[in-house]
Amino acid sequence: MKKIINRLPLHKIRNRFLLTLIVLSIPPLFLVGIISYKISSDSIIENYTNYYHEQLKTFNERIDYVFNSIIKMNRYILSNSQLQQQLTTVGLDKGEQYTTYQLQTIMSDYIVERKYIDSVCLVDTQYRAICNGRSDNLGVYEVEEKRSLVEDSDWYDTTVGMEGKEVFFDYNVIEPGDTDTFSTVKWLLDPRDIRMDNMGFLIININNSLFHQPNEGDEGKTELMVINNEDDNMNMLYASDPSVMKKFNDYSSIDSIYHYLEEEKYIYNQYQNETTGWELVHIIQEKHLLAELHSIRNITFLIASIIALIAIILSVVLSKTITNPLEKLKEMMIRWSKGEFGFKEKFNNDEVGQIGETFKKMAINNKHMMENIKNLEVKEREAELRVLQAHINPHFLYNTLDSIYWMAIINKQNDIAEMTISLSESFKIMLSKGKTEIPISEEIKHIDYYMTIQNVRYNNRFTYIKEIDNDIKEKIILKLLLQPLVENSIYHGLEKKIGLGKIMIRGKQYKGKIEFYIADDGVGMEDTQVIYQGYGTNNIKERLEIYYGTTSSFKVRSVAGKGTVVRIQYIPHDKGV
Repeated sequence: MKKIINRLPLHKIRNRFLLTLIVLSIPPLFLVGIISYKISSDSIIENYTNYYHEQLKTFNERIDYVFNSIIKMNRYILSNSQLQQQLTTVGLDKGEQYTTYQLQTIMSDYIVERKYIDSVCLVDTQYRAICNGRSDNLGVYEVEEKRSLVEDSDWYDTTVGMEGKEVFFDYNVIEPGDTDTFSTVKWLLDPRDIRMDNMGFLIININNSLFHQPNEGDEGKTELMVINNEDDNMNMLYASDPSVMKKFNDYSSIDSIYHYLEEEKYIYNQYQNETTGWELVHIIQEKHLLAELHSIRNITFLIASIIALIAIILSVVLSKTITNPLEKLKEMMIRWSKGEFGFKEKFNNDEVGQIGETFKKMAINNKHMMENIKNLEVKEREAELRVLQAHINPHFLYNTLDSIYWMAIINKQNDIAEMTISLSESFKIMLSKGKTEIPISEEIKHIDYYMTIQNVRYNNRFTYIKEIDNDIKEKIILKLLLQPLVENSIYHGLEKKIGLGKIMIRGKQYKGKIEFYIADDGVGMEDTQVIYQGYGTNNIKERLEIYYGTTSSFKVRSVAGKGTVVRIQYIPHDKGV
């Protein structure tokens, strides 16, 4: 395989790309039929499964609605004081007509779907019964020894064991041979007595027509079964097709039925009824679902062939649209490596085009970055020189200033002493042991000492106001970023003003940014661009942008004769003291 690939003309990307697209498009012709058939069959089966699952859910809700109305009727009969009297004291045989009327009234009030109620039988403690809907009352138990027969029955033990809770049976308890009905039985316990004495039984026989569905047995394709699988004693209560009931009634468990359905290619859905615990099972043969799939398979083969042919044609066309921009990008990179930065080539708005446009921007940004690096290197060298000069024997400088301070104190020259100590502290902050960053509180102290010196020089001409939020005082700031601006306000704004002047500095945090305002009421200026021509202000602007990036801002607003306001805004580095 390697030898064959090496012999092919695949040195160019276009040829490799073309070969790859052809290889990826031709083999699906042989696989698309099988895959599409599998996907289609799975999709149809899944859709039918989901559909009939929802159908069973809706069907179960309808059944539960009837069951719940029957349970409500049970409980209403139990709570009816007149029926309680009839059951416990008078006896059903003495009020048969009245009791029958009461049963009919309650059924009318509480049973919405009366068509599903085959009969209702009320049985007292003497096993005397009054039934609505049947004439032979207790059916097979309507004999002389009916007490012993009833009490020996399975349904009796089960009902008594449930202690008053309604029990649904999968057969008719008083007519076991009637396969068209099933029963629910409730043991009536006297709610008026704390001992909950027995008052009798209430038996409701329900017709299997409750389980009929409008579309069941659709051309023999779909079937519905209702199966009671409690205590591993499986019994099929209902099947829409009698032959299905006959086929599965001999099975010992519901799992064996499911196993048979899977082997015979049936699709089935089951849903458990919460009231009874019975399984609602819907089945349909797989062959009925997939009868039309053969035509779908043939159409899929045809479509796949057309798609493969189109894919080959598009492979030739698309290979050019991808390789041509790559060739253009390659040429640009060669020119860039030779020192060219500005490119005028145009690209389409696709992935390759985005790479080309990104490369053009990167080349320009790289040029600007190189220029910024050169400027930064020059400024760093200047800063290093200034720091070096400032570090020339700092102890000598501090000791000298300290001597001047004490000489001024001795000679009671308080202004000189105050100016000297402010100058000494100012130098300490300026040097800061060589650090380029200091807390905002230190930068403000530097301004405090500077204003002290200036007020001594100018005989307290300047009112100094500072409003700095406490939550930013420990934030780190680039050293000597604010003090030069205050110095500009003194020399270019307030010094030229006749009389007293005011300077204010305000600092706060706003929307994740630190903002400083340095305002004075000096002489102001008509053209704010003049301020950028000076080395100091322009240096601050450049240092701010280099250190804090393009998100920082430096703005000046001034009115001649009224004053100047400088606003600095930047996103602080994630540092603190």
